[in-house]
Amino acid sequence: MIWFFILFPLIGSILAFRMKTKVFDLSLLMLFSGAYLLTVTLTGILPEAVSTDQSFWMYVGAGYVLQLLFDVFTRGVEHGHVHDEKKINVAVLFIALFFHAFLEGMPLALLGSNSSTLNNYFVGLALHEIPAAFVLAYLLSQQKTSKRTNYVLVTLYAAAVPIGFSTAHYLKQLSWYTDSLKHITLALCSGILLHIATTVISENFKHHSFNKKKWLAFGLGLLVAAISLFSHQLL
Repeated sequence: MIWFFILFPLIGSILAFRMKTKVFDLSLLMLFSGAYLLTVTLTGILPEAVSTDQSFWMYVGAGYVLQLLFDVFTRGVEHGHVHDEKKINVAVLFIALFFHAFLEGMPLALLGSNSSTLNNYFVGLALHEIPAAFVLAYLLSQQKTSKRTNYVLVTLYAAAVPIGFSTAHYLKQLSWYTDSLKHITLALCSGILLHIATTVISENFKHHSFNKKKWLAFGLGLLVAAISLFSHQLL
Protein backbone atom coordinates (compact mmCIF):
# COMPACT_ATOMS: atom_id res chain seq x y z
CA MET A 1 0.00 0.00 0.00
CA ILE A 2 2.76 2.46 0.91
CA TRP A 3 4.31 2.28 -2.57
CA PHE A 4 1.04 3.63 -3.94
CA PHE A 5 2.24 6.94 -2.47
CA ILE A 6 4.70 7.50 -5.33
CA LEU A 7 1.78 8.36 -7.61
CA PHE A 8 1.20 11.68 -5.83
CA PRO A 9 4.66 13.21 -6.37
CA LEU A 10 4.64 11.81 -9.91
CA ILE A 11 1.37 13.63 -10.62
CA GLY A 12 3.00 16.90 -9.60
CA SER A 13 6.09 16.12 -11.68
CA ILE A 14 4.15 15.23 -14.82
CA LEU A 15 2.14 18.44 -14.60
CA ALA A 16 5.35 20.49 -14.35
CA PHE A 17 7.01 18.70 -17.29
CA ARG A 18 3.97 19.41 -19.45
CA MET A 19 3.67 23.08 -18.54
CA LYS A 20 4.26 25.63 -21.30
CA THR A 21 4.68 28.62 -19.02
CA LYS A 22 6.87 29.60 -16.09
CA VAL A 23 3.98 31.29 -14.29
CA PHE A 24 2.24 29.10 -11.72
CA ASP A 25 0.41 29.76 -8.47
CA LEU A 26 0.22 26.96 -5.93
CA SER A 27 -0.78 29.16 -3.01
CA LEU A 28 -4.29 27.76 -2.49
CA LEU A 29 -3.11 24.15 -2.55
CA MET A 30 -0.20 25.02 -0.25
CA LEU A 31 -2.47 26.77 2.25
CA PHE A 32 -4.91 23.85 2.31
CA SER A 33 -2.12 21.27 2.69
CA GLY A 34 -0.27 23.42 5.25
CA ALA A 35 -3.36 23.77 7.42
CA TYR A 36 -4.15 20.07 7.04
CA LEU A 37 -0.61 18.97 7.93
CA LEU A 38 -0.46 21.40 10.87
CA THR A 39 -3.68 19.95 12.32
CA VAL A 40 -2.49 16.35 11.95
CA THR A 41 0.88 17.18 13.52
CA LEU A 42 -0.53 19.07 16.51
CA THR A 43 -3.32 16.61 17.30
CA GLY A 44 -1.76 13.30 16.30
CA ILE A 45 1.97 12.99 15.77
CA LEU A 46 3.27 15.52 18.32
CA PRO A 47 1.18 14.26 21.27
CA GLU A 48 2.37 10.70 20.66
CA ALA A 49 5.98 11.86 20.32
CA VAL A 50 6.04 13.45 23.79
CA SER A 51 3.50 11.20 25.51
CA THR A 52 5.99 9.20 27.59
CA ASP A 53 8.63 11.79 28.48
CA GLN A 54 8.51 15.57 28.35
CA SER A 55 12.23 15.67 27.56
CA PHE A 56 11.38 14.61 24.01
CA TRP A 57 10.29 18.22 23.40
CA MET A 58 13.94 19.11 22.83
CA TYR A 59 13.95 16.80 19.81
CA VAL A 60 10.96 18.69 18.44
CA GLY A 61 13.12 21.80 18.59
CA ALA A 62 15.99 19.92 16.97
CA GLY A 63 13.71 18.88 14.12
CA TYR A 64 12.63 22.49 13.64
CA VAL A 65 16.27 23.60 13.41
CA LEU A 66 17.07 20.70 11.08
CA GLN A 67 14.39 21.92 8.68
CA LEU A 68 15.93 25.40 8.80
CA LEU A 69 19.15 23.80 7.56
CA PHE A 70 17.30 21.90 4.84
CA ASP A 71 15.85 25.21 3.64
CA VAL A 72 19.36 26.54 3.02
CA PHE A 73 19.83 23.87 0.35
CA THR A 74 16.29 23.37 -0.94
CA ARG A 75 15.55 27.09 -1.38
CA GLY A 76 11.92 26.61 -0.43
CA VAL A 77 10.98 23.88 -2.91
CA GLU A 78 9.13 21.92 -0.21
CA HIS A 79 7.07 25.08 0.38
CA GLY A 80 5.75 24.95 -3.19
CA HIS A 81 8.00 27.63 -4.68
CA VAL A 82 11.67 28.48 -5.05
CA HIS A 83 13.90 31.36 -3.94
CA ASP A 84 16.83 32.59 -6.05
CA GLU A 85 16.32 30.12 -8.90
CA LYS A 86 19.51 31.17 -10.68
CA LYS A 87 21.72 30.37 -7.66
CA ILE A 88 20.41 26.84 -7.15
CA ASN A 89 22.67 23.80 -7.25
CA VAL A 90 20.11 21.22 -8.38
CA ALA A 91 22.20 18.23 -7.22
CA VAL A 92 22.48 19.60 -3.67
CA LEU A 93 18.82 20.60 -3.71
CA PHE A 94 17.76 17.10 -4.77
CA ILE A 95 19.77 15.41 -2.01
CA ALA A 96 18.37 17.72 0.69
CA LEU A 97 14.83 17.38 -0.64
CA PHE A 98 15.09 13.59 -0.83
CA PHE A 99 16.36 13.35 2.76
CA HIS A 100 13.58 15.70 3.90
CA ALA A 101 10.91 13.48 2.30
CA PHE A 102 12.67 10.35 3.60
CA LEU A 103 12.35 11.57 7.20
CA GLU A 104 8.71 12.54 6.63
CA GLY A 105 7.98 8.97 5.57
CA MET A 106 9.28 7.41 8.79
CA PRO A 107 6.29 8.28 11.05
CA LEU A 108 4.05 6.24 8.73
CA ALA A 109 5.75 3.13 10.15
CA LEU A 110 5.96 4.39 13.74
CA LEU A 111 2.48 5.69 14.56
CA GLY A 112 1.31 2.25 15.61
CA SER A 113 -2.36 1.41 15.89
CA ASN A 114 -3.68 4.97 15.65
CA SER A 115 -5.26 4.45 12.24
CA SER A 116 -6.99 7.86 12.20
CA THR A 117 -3.73 9.78 12.64
CA LEU A 118 -1.91 7.42 10.28
CA ASN A 119 -4.44 7.75 7.46
CA ASN A 120 -4.69 11.50 7.79
CA TYR A 121 -0.92 11.89 7.90
CA PHE A 122 -0.73 9.88 4.67
CA VAL A 123 -3.20 12.29 3.05
CA GLY A 124 -1.38 15.33 4.44
CA LEU A 125 1.94 14.10 3.05
CA ALA A 126 0.38 13.44 -0.35
CA LEU A 127 -1.02 16.98 -0.49
CA HIS A 128 2.38 18.31 0.57
CA GLU A 129 4.45 16.30 -1.91
CA ILE A 130 2.42 17.10 -5.05
CA PRO A 131 3.49 20.78 -5.17
CA ALA A 132 7.02 19.99 -3.91
CA ALA A 133 7.50 17.48 -6.74
CA PHE A 134 5.95 19.98 -9.15
CA VAL A 135 8.58 22.62 -8.35
CA LEU A 136 11.40 20.07 -8.38
CA ALA A 137 10.36 18.83 -11.83
CA TYR A 138 10.08 22.41 -13.08
CA LEU A 139 13.64 23.16 -11.92
CA LEU A 140 14.95 19.95 -13.50
CA SER A 141 13.28 20.85 -16.79
CA GLN A 142 15.28 24.12 -16.84
CA GLN A 143 18.59 22.23 -16.65
CA LYS A 144 20.68 20.81 -19.49
CA THR A 145 20.21 17.25 -18.25
CA SER A 146 18.42 14.72 -20.44
CA LYS A 147 14.74 13.95 -20.08
CA ARG A 148 15.62 10.40 -19.07
CA THR A 149 17.78 11.69 -16.19
CA ASN A 150 15.01 14.02 -15.08
CA TYR A 151 12.46 11.20 -15.12
CA VAL A 152 14.77 8.99 -13.05
CA LEU A 153 15.32 11.76 -10.50
CA VAL A 154 11.63 12.58 -10.04
CA THR A 155 10.82 8.89 -9.74
CA LEU A 156 13.53 8.47 -7.10
CA TYR A 157 12.18 11.50 -5.25
CA ALA A 158 8.65 10.10 -5.45
CA ALA A 159 9.94 6.97 -3.72
CA ALA A 160 11.58 8.88 -0.84
CA VAL A 161 8.56 8.68 1.48
CA PRO A 162 8.02 4.92 0.92
CA ILE A 163 11.76 4.35 1.41
CA GLY A 164 11.59 6.27 4.70
CA PHE A 165 8.63 4.13 5.75
CA SER A 166 10.43 0.90 4.78
CA THR A 167 13.58 1.93 6.65
CA ALA A 168 11.65 2.71 9.85
CA HIS A 169 9.71 -0.54 9.51
CA TYR A 170 12.98 -2.47 9.20
CA LEU A 171 14.53 -0.71 12.20
CA LYS A 172 11.54 -1.70 14.32
CA GLN A 173 12.46 -5.35 13.82
CA LEU A 174 16.00 -4.97 15.20
CA SER A 175 16.87 -6.12 18.71
CA TRP A 176 18.29 -2.76 19.80
CA TYR A 177 15.20 -0.81 18.75
CA THR A 178 13.41 0.81 21.71
CA ASP A 179 10.36 2.96 22.27
CA SER A 180 12.70 5.86 23.04
CA LEU A 181 14.06 5.73 19.49
CA LYS A 182 10.49 5.77 18.20
CA HIS A 183 9.57 8.87 20.23
CA ILE A 184 12.80 10.65 19.30
CA THR A 185 12.12 10.04 15.61
CA LEU A 186 8.50 11.18 15.91
CA ALA A 187 9.62 14.29 17.82
CA LEU A 188 12.24 15.20 15.18
CA CYS A 189 9.67 14.73 12.43
CA SER A 190 7.13 16.79 14.38
CA GLY A 191 9.61 19.68 14.47
CA ILE A 192 10.20 19.37 10.73
CA LEU A 193 6.46 19.27 10.01
CA LEU A 194 5.72 22.23 12.29
CA HIS A 195 8.33 24.29 10.47
CA ILE A 196 7.00 23.26 7.04
CA ALA A 197 3.34 23.88 7.88
CA THR A 198 3.83 27.24 9.61
CA THR A 199 6.24 28.50 6.92
CA VAL A 200 3.89 27.48 4.11
CA ILE A 201 1.00 29.26 5.81
CA SER A 202 2.90 32.47 6.59
CA GLU A 203 4.53 32.70 3.15
CA ASN A 204 1.19 32.38 1.37
CA PHE A 205 -0.44 35.12 3.45
CA LYS A 206 1.74 37.85 2.00
CA HIS A 207 1.49 41.48 3.09
CA HIS A 208 -0.93 40.49 5.90
CA SER A 209 -3.85 41.25 3.59
CA PHE A 210 -7.29 39.61 3.65
CA ASN A 211 -7.82 37.32 0.67
CA LYS A 212 -11.09 35.40 0.65
CA LYS A 213 -9.81 32.51 -1.47
CA LYS A 214 -6.72 32.03 0.66
CA TRP A 215 -8.62 32.17 3.93
CA LEU A 216 -11.15 29.70 2.52
CA ALA A 217 -8.39 27.28 1.50
CA PHE A 218 -6.74 27.63 4.92
CA GLY A 219 -10.02 27.18 6.80
CA LEU A 220 -11.01 24.16 4.73
CA GLY A 221 -7.64 22.54 5.43
CA LEU A 222 -8.18 22.91 9.18
CA LEU A 223 -11.81 21.81 9.01
CA VAL A 224 -11.34 18.78 6.77
CA ALA A 225 -8.41 17.52 8.87
CA ALA A 226 -10.29 18.04 12.15
CA ILE A 227 -13.43 16.28 10.89
CA SER A 228 -11.41 13.40 9.49
CA LEU A 229 -9.34 13.02 12.67
CA PHE A 230 -12.19 13.20 15.19
CA SER A 231 -15.24 11.93 13.29
CA HIS A 232 -14.67 8.37 14.61
CA GLN A 233 -15.10 9.69 18.18
CA LEU A 234 -18.55 11.04 17.32
CA LEU A 235 -19.88 7.85 15.75
